[in-house]
Amino acid sequence: MLHRQSSAAKIKAHVFIRFALMCAAFFSQNVFSQAFIRDGNFVTYKGNRFELSKPTTDTQIILDPVTGSDRTLYIAGGDIPVKMNGRPIPHAVDKYPHFKGNDKNLRAYLLKNLKNELLQLDEGEYRLFVSDVLVGENGAIVYFDGLGIYNYLSNMGIAKGKREYTYSSPYDSSKISEKIMENVRKKTSLLLDNASLYTPGELNGKKVATWTTDDYMFWTPFKIKDHKLYDKNSSNEYVPL
Repeated sequence: MLHRQSSAAKIKAHVFIRFALMCAAFFSQNVFSQAFIRDGNFVTYKGNRFELSKPTTDTQIILDPVTGSDRTLYIAGGDIPVKMNGRPIPHAVDKYPHFKGNDKNLRAYLLKNLKNELLQLDEGEYRLFVSDVLVGENGAIVYFDGLGIYNYLSNMGIAKGKREYTYSSPYDSSKISEKIMENVRKKTSLLLDNASLYTPGELNGKKVATWTTDDYMFWTPFKIKDHKLYDKNSSNEYVPL
């Protein structure tokens, strides 16, 4: 959500990811449908009981390629936990959860450990997406959502002569087999069930359950080519993993 990001760039990337995912219609079903136990406005998962928020609306200003003027997008968001075991989940904290794994961040950790599953994809560019990562007081991930793999399409807003424009969501899962998607989801769930991944957030000197600011990391695509997995380095060039 907007208030979780630590910079304007992260906010814009996160909001756009949300919009793209909605275009791909991937928020119609929670990826934990088999593990979650939902009762009205409450969800029980991994022994914790979460109270969900009401649906929200985010906004994003974009440039209309036809008129050349700014437009406001109103982006409906899903319900997310606002309380865990009866205690409010703070968004503004003194210290946010910090990834402490051996890899540079959560996305890198997942890509490395999902290599066998991802190599089953056809050649092309993709994005792995995980959102709403909630870290508990002990540093374990206690909730996440929005899990999926998406084809990366690079023809957003490209003019095609005589002021004709096309828009394609950068996320499209229609060409990915459900078997591959399910294998990635199951493996990711197992990989995230690791108490050693994060140091917990802190508020007023106490450890608290709160959200990470890691969603923006998943904006970067990866590539499958010649039966190899490639990721981008610091120079924005694809290198084999």
